[in-house]
Amino acid sequence: MDRAEAVKKLRRVAGDDTVEASWQQIKAIPTRSFLFVGSPDLQKLLWHVLSLEREQELLVVGPKGTGKSCQLRAIANMFYAGGPAKSVIVCMWNMEKARAPLQLLKWLLDGLRFAYSGADEHKPVRDAVHKMEEEMEEDGDFSGSGNIGKWMERLQKFLKERAAAGDDFTFIADGEQALDIRGIERPGARELENTFLTLKAIVEPYKVVWGVSPAAHQAVAANLSDSEQVVVYRVRGFTKEQREVFLLHSVLGAVVTGHKQRTKDMDFYAGFHPQFLDVLDEACMEIARIKQLGGCEPGIEWGDGNDFRLAPPAELEPKEVAILLEDEEDWHRVLLHFINGRTMSSIRNTVESIVKRPDSSTTTCDFHLRSEMISQDPRYALSEDKFCSPFVEQIYVEEFRKAWSCC
Repeated sequence: MDRAEAVKKLRRVAGDDTVEASWQQIKAIPTRSFLFVGSPDLQKLLWHVLSLEREQELLVVGPKGTGKSCQLRAIANMFYAGGPAKSVIVCMWNMEKARAPLQLLKWLLDGLRFAYSGADEHKPVRDAVHKMEEEMEEDGDFSGSGNIGKWMERLQKFLKERAAAGDDFTFIADGEQALDIRGIERPGARELENTFLTLKAIVEPYKVVWGVSPAAHQAVAANLSDSEQVVVYRVRGFTKEQREVFLLHSVLGAVVTGHKQRTKDMDFYAGFHPQFLDVLDEACMEIARIKQLGGCEPGIEWGDGNDFRLAPPAELEPKEVAILLEDEEDWHRVLLHFINGRTMSSIRNTVESIVKRPDSSTTTCDFHLRSEMISQDPRYALSEDKFCSPFVEQIYVEEFRKAWSCC
């Protein structure tokens, strides 16, 4: 794409006054907006998306939790709210749940229906997509590959006709790395492979944006290829300035500001990793709510008659949370909640799954070295020799040493 043309598109979609800001309000559907931290990174990604040509792929590669999904969703919202004329963004979120080709086809139809929602002029296209969905449901029998192939061809034909009518398709597939992670044996691996190949065959004639981890086979292949058809954009988490903006608008920021040791703890456990910072932020809110309730978990709320539900969590302002968590004992509870929570437990479990004992001929083990551990599992690595946070590195060291009885 011509540079001047890409600049015009970028200005129309994002505006001129947000490029250098560290945060911005992203307009969402239909009229709401949301705060996005890391605007310069978003602008760079938007540039790459706008610059794609047909049959080109953009791999948004980065460790888990560094903001790939957030950036892709923000990009989609920007396109829906004010993208280039005839642009059609078809989103496939949470690809890790698409376990079979049939499920994938249905999700693609859902994505198409949403892509053409809103404008009255798109009603005939929406009706055509809805008709395909109904006929697919009526067909019912997907036990053989023949029926899958039939509906795959039907969808390919539809896309080809819309492209001939001038529609400019960009497909965004996020979470695709779950279909192919090295080192983990998965049940139903063949069906997962078929799912990916089905998706690839449908979208490859168009512009495609993949959200992948460094462990995904596409990211590995891209590192070995100089193909102009594949563009790689790397996401590495917050910069120092972006983390400061996050803290300025968060509960965690109110809790750690003015406390040197708490800031050091935040650096150790969360670093500049957006997801870990968010989880630590949620841990602050959760422990503050429990303290407000006198050390009890939220109770049951009873309504009229026999109606009941879990009591909604208390809405606390950042300053209120900071006051509730003034004692260092409360901060230690926050850290324990973070360490033993679902996110960190999940990381420990996946590392255990990846770690395998060396064969009997191996007399020494170098897997306590960062580079060796990362080569086995790069999903939480910022580079070939750097993890997302010191605490995550500690988890890897402990699990690898435990598995190989390293010194």
